Parts: sequence; structure tokens; C-alpha cells
Amino acid sequence: MGTNKNLIPASALALVLLAGCSSDGAENGGMGGFPPPEVNTEMLVAKDIPINREYVAESHAYREVQVRAQVGGILQTRRFEEGQQVKKGQVLFVLDQKPFRIALASANAQKAEAHARLMQAEREFKRVDALRESKLVSQRDLDTAQSTLQAAQAAMQAAEASVNEAELNLGYTEVKAPIDGVISLTQKHEGALVEALNDVLTTIVQIDPMYVYFNVSETELLRHREAIAEGRIKSEKGEKGEVQIRLANGQLLAQTGELNYTDVSVTENAGTVLMRAKVPNPERRLIAGQFVRVVLNGAYRSEAISVPQKSVLEGPQGKFVYIVEKDANGNPVAAMRQITAGDWYTEPSANNEQRWIIDSGLQAGDQLILDNLIKIQPGAPVSIAKPAT
Repeated sequence: MGTNKNLIPASALALVLLAGCSSDGAENGGMGGFPPPEVNTEMLVAKDIPINREYVAESHAYREVQVRAQVGGILQTRRFEEGQQVKKGQVLFVLDQKPFRIALASANAQKAEAHARLMQAEREFKRVDALRESKLVSQRDLDTAQSTLQAAQAAMQAAEASVNEAELNLGYTEVKAPIDGVISLTQKHEGALVEALNDVLTTIVQIDPMYVYFNVSETELLRHREAIAEGRIKSEKGEKGEVQIRLANGQLLAQTGELNYTDVSVTENAGTVLMRAKVPNPERRLIAGQFVRVVLNGAYRSEAISVPQKSVLEGPQGKFVYIVEKDANGNPVAAMRQITAGDWYTEPSANNEQRWIIDSGLQAGDQLILDNLIKIQPGAPVSIAKPAT
């Protein structure tokens, strides 16, 4: 069979066709003959960005005091309703006062007797002292009179102290509230024998303001302090900041508080640092032992760059994003940028979009690619979508 020398081999023809397709695709800017993917972009700008952090916390009463009687006796009356607000100094319980009134009367009688003896000793000393110069009395008589006077003076002081003690004990039969707060259940009722300084009668809890305790990781706290020292994070209130409380239903309390304590040691097992905030609680929305979330406000990153979390990808070398650059012909292409992401925050002006604050890798003026990330690769052409009108 003869051959035609003008025929082109099939393999060569395939290469020619493939080259034609590649050339045509390059002219259109796409990969494999497809048009370049359309992407939405965001022009990055530097601005002050608030930094809000949330932690799980537990509320505690500002003060919690056990009420005890300072004298013993039979409980006669109770002068409060359980669960009500009481004021400091308000009478809560009254013990039987009769034994203490008798003790006070006895102390007053002893005081009167001591006073009479003192008057007699003073008169005797003056009489003996007046006869001393005429040598009608001996030195021994004078010394005896003086000693009797001093003993009478001491007895008078002891009698006065006994009266004061009796009056004090009588006053202690009225058990008063040591602090303002909400009073809890009664532990002793009318007719019960109360042992001094031992039996707990009730408990008063002060819940306005309230304390909330929470833990922050050692690493996060050190990073935050380092950022403040370097000027990357600024705060008008320093480390105190502003504190808001988020309840279990997601609602934020209207009242704001502030940090007032940071522990000086790190928890061994957890590697965390205990912190405490003081929060007003006028409406009693918080109760002791309640689990809430603490929102720390007041700090901000000055002139910072941020990107939506959805635009950040993870690779073998860490986080990266795609931005738009120009090729040699001035056409837009995707360029990969490795980034170091810092804190994240919620942007209220963008439907509460979650965004990363960028520590390094991007700058103001970069054009960030937001979507179609799986369709692009470094150096590939892209088509920039027109902004929505």
C-alpha cells in the first residue's frame, strides 16, 4: 500500500490542536481554555479596631456574712422576712433580755458600793494627810490610808468596767445585720437555745455589686501585655478595661463593670491566671453561683488591618490569603500572601462578620480576594466582579 507524504501524523496533529487551545486560553486569560474565575474583593484599610474578649465566668456574692449572736440565750423574736433586703444595723433577732438586765442591775449595785468605799477612802486619806505635819499620825498610818484610797479607786474602775460589760451584753441580745444585703433562710427559730459565737442564725449576702471570676490562659495574658507594651494594643483604662456580662440566653446586662483583681500566680495544672471583675447588679439579674460570660472591652488595635475569616486559608506553612496583583501585561492575577493572624473580632457594621486582625503579611491598599478561593491559584488570572449597586 502506498503512502501519502503530505499526510500529517495523528500525534503531530494532536500537538498542533493542543497548542492552539493553549494559545486561545492564554488570550482569554483563563486556565485550560476556561474564562478566569470572577471574584469579589475588598480594598484593605487601616483603622482602629476594638478588641473584645469573652470568657466563661462564675458569679459570686460581693460579701457573704454568717450572722451569729455574741451572747448566748433563748431566741425570743425574729424581725425580718426571709429573702428581704436588710440594712446594716437593722435588728434581726432578739434574745431573752431578762438575765442580762439582772446582770446589769447587779453591776450597777456593785458600782454604787465601790463608789461609797471610794468616798470613804478619800475622806480618810485627807484627814490623815492633814495631821501629818503636826506629827499627830505616824508614817505608817499615812501609808495605810493612801493604800486604802488606791485600792478603792481600783475597785471603782473594776465596777465601772463590769457595768460597761453588762450594758454591752444586754445590747448584744439584739442581733443586728453587720452589712447591707439579702437575708437568707433562718437557721434558729423562736424558743431555740443559741450558743454564743457558735450557732449560725442566718446568712446575709450582698449581691450589688457582684464579683465574677474567670480564668485566662497564661499565653494569652502574656501576649496581651506584650502588645500593650509595644503599643500595638491601646487601652484607656490600662489592664482594668470595661466589663460586660452576657447571660445564658445571650443577653448583655446594661450595667458595665471593671476588672479589679488579677492573680499573681499561674494555676499549676491548667496554666491559667485567675481574674475577677466587679459588676453593678441593681436589678438582681445576677445571683451567686451563676455561670455567665465575661466580655472584656476597652482595648483596641491602632491602625490595624483586618480580613474576613472566610478569606483566610490554612496551608502547610500556616495561614494565607489571596490578593489581586497585576501581571506583566497589567491584567489582574491572584497572588498568595502568608499572614500572621492575631485576635479576631465581630464587625457590627458588616452584619456581625467575624474578622481576623492581621499582625503581619498585609498592608493598607492590598486588594483582598473574598470568594471562589478553590478556583484560583497563585499567578492565575482572575476577573474582578463589579461592586453591587
